[in-house]
Amino acid sequence: MGRKLIGLTIGFFLTISMAYFLFPTGYTDLLLWLAPYFGPWFRFFLMYLNMYFGHPLMYPTVLIAWVTIGFVAGLFVRSLWGAIPVAMVISTLTFIMMLVGLAAAFLPLLLSGGSGSIDFMSILFTIPPDVSVFNILNAPVIGPILNAVTGGLGDITGGGMTDPTAFMGVLQNILLGTLVLPAALNFIILTVAAIIGGLIGRSFFPPD
Repeated sequence: MGRKLIGLTIGFFLTISMAYFLFPTGYTDLLLWLAPYFGPWFRFFLMYLNMYFGHPLMYPTVLIAWVTIGFVAGLFVRSLWGAIPVAMVISTLTFIMMLVGLAAAFLPLLLSGGSGSIDFMSILFTIPPDVSVFNILNAPVIGPILNAVTGGLGDITGGGMTDPTAFMGVLQNILLGTLVLPAALNFIILTVAAIIGGLIGRSFFPPD
């Protein structure tokens, strides 16, 4: 239990470090654009959004992050079966931290009624001159979602009328292709790396 706790603690703090230092350039531009409306917690949310839903095969930094976190955590656990639940908890905590950032950024605005006084359409079409739309469209998670939405607009509004079937297809593409699949891959990578770390740790430092 002690080794699992150590591995979990180290893995969790590595997740915080990776989320902070591997902040994508496109997210920096997104902050310049939207942080004045959603506050400092918006960055916190984006950090963990990138960690949890960033596609590891498209963004090498996400892949390296999860391999490092899993391997180091497993190394301290020094157990095959102990590494698996530690990886599960680390992944769950990352998701929870993302939800905390999302709630902290958006709930105060909603509860205060501020959303009614903000012209979101005006915000969308009033992009600051120092913000690169190209960087945002190529940023992890946000970019693929925006590209999926814009790419499906023609199908959704084909013939001047909204097509519910096309809308559901675009929504399914966003959920499965840009959220579920990357999250599943990240969890698998984290778990496999933790298992490898646990086996290596067990070989060099046999469990008590």
